[in-house]
Amino acid sequence: MGRLGCFSADIILRYNSRDLNGNEEDSSEFIMGVKENIFWKKAYTINEPLEDYPGNSIIAQEEMQFCLSCGWQNEERTLPEKYFSLRVENIVAHEKTEAWGKIENSLLDICRTLSLQLNIHNCNKQSFQPKVQWENDSINWSVKPYEPYESLLDKLSEPVEYVDQNGMKHICIQVQSKIEMKVSTSCILYGYLDKNEFLSLLNLEIDEKLKFLIEEYFIALGSENMNSKFFHLFAIIEFIEKEYAGLAGANKMLSVENVNEVLQEIKGKLHSEADKSKQILSTLKGNLSRMTDIGRAQKLANILNRLKICNLQECGNEVAIDKGSMQKLIDLRNHYFHGDSGKENEKLLKIDIAVAELMEICLRVIQYKISDIQLQNEIV
Repeated sequence: MGRLGCFSADIILRYNSRDLNGNEEDSSEFIMGVKENIFWKKAYTINEPLEDYPGNSIIAQEEMQFCLSCGWQNEERTLPEKYFSLRVENIVAHEKTEAWGKIENSLLDICRTLSLQLNIHNCNKQSFQPKVQWENDSINWSVKPYEPYESLLDKLSEPVEYVDQNGMKHICIQVQSKIEMKVSTSCILYGYLDKNEFLSLLNLEIDEKLKFLIEEYFIALGSENMNSKFFHLFAIIEFIEKEYAGLAGANKMLSVENVNEVLQEIKGKLHSEADKSKQILSTLKGNLSRMTDIGRAQKLANILNRLKICNLQECGNEVAIDKGSMQKLIDLRNHYFHGDSGKENEKLLKIDIAVAELMEICLRVIQYKISDIQLQNEIV
C-alpha cells in the first residue's frame, strides 16, 4: 500500500447566505462567522501491519487537529466572509482517498452542527434557511512523511548480527512494538458563534431518534425544493406525534369491548367475500380504536405546548401554537401528501410560510431532545 504519510486538508464550508425569496438585484443576506479560530481534536488509533516485515506492526495513538475560522470582508473585522474555513491536520494515511475516508464523517458532523447552530440564531426562517456544506472542488491537500513510521522503518532496516553458542551467525531484526504520541492543543474560541454551544453540539452522543430528527432537518435546509422541505419537516412532526402521544391529553372514545361490539354488529350485516369482509373489519377496528375525544390538530398543539413550544415568531408577528395553527399545517400536509381535493376551495397556508413555521417548530423540538439528553448525562 505504500508508505504512511501525514496529510492536511484545507476545506471551505459554504452556506447559502442570500434571501430565498430575493433576487440578484435586491437581496438581503444572513452571515455569521467566528472572530477567532476554534480549535479541537479527535483521537484515533493506528495499527498498521508492515508488509515488508511480516508479523510486525506500528501501533500509535494520534490526534487529528481541527481549526475552524472565517475570513473578513472589511479591515475592521466586523463583516465575516460568507463561508467558514476548516483546516484538518495530522491525518495519517497511505493516500489521499484513505485520508478523506478518515475525516468524512467528522465533516458531516461539523456541517450539521454549524447548520443547526446558525438556524438556532436565525430569527427569520422564512427568508433564510442556511445549510453548511463543504466544497469538494476547492479542497487543498498537503502531505509530509509520517515521522514515527519513517523512524521505525529505519530501525527495522538496521539488522543486528550475533553468533550463538554453536558458532552460528544470526541477523536479528529489532522491532519497536508500540509507539505512543501525545499532542497538546489549546482551545482559543470566541466570536459570533458560542464556543460551548458549538463544541457541546459537536460532541453530543446522540441516540438513533435524535439522529433521525437532525438528519431530516439538515436535508430540509438550504436551497432544497419547498415541497421537499415540507415533507422532511413534517416527518419530524409525525415522529413527535408518536413519540410523545402520552402528552396529547386525549382520551379513547371507545373501549376495547365497545369496539368489539360494534364490529360484531357490522360483521353480521356484511355480505362481502370472506377476504373483503376481513379487510373491512380490520380497517374499522383500527379506526375505531384510535378515535379520541379531541382531533389531531388539538393533540399536536397539546404535545408542543407540553414541550414548552407555545408560540413562534413569523415575520415579526407572534403565532400561537394552538388547534387553529396546527390545523392549517395538517390541511396543507393532507393537500400535498394525499391530493386532498376537499381542501382545493379553501385558503391553504402558503407553503413557504408553512416551511418557515415548521423550521422553527422542528428546531425547538430538536433543542428539547438535546436538552433532555444533556440532562440525563448530567444525572448519570
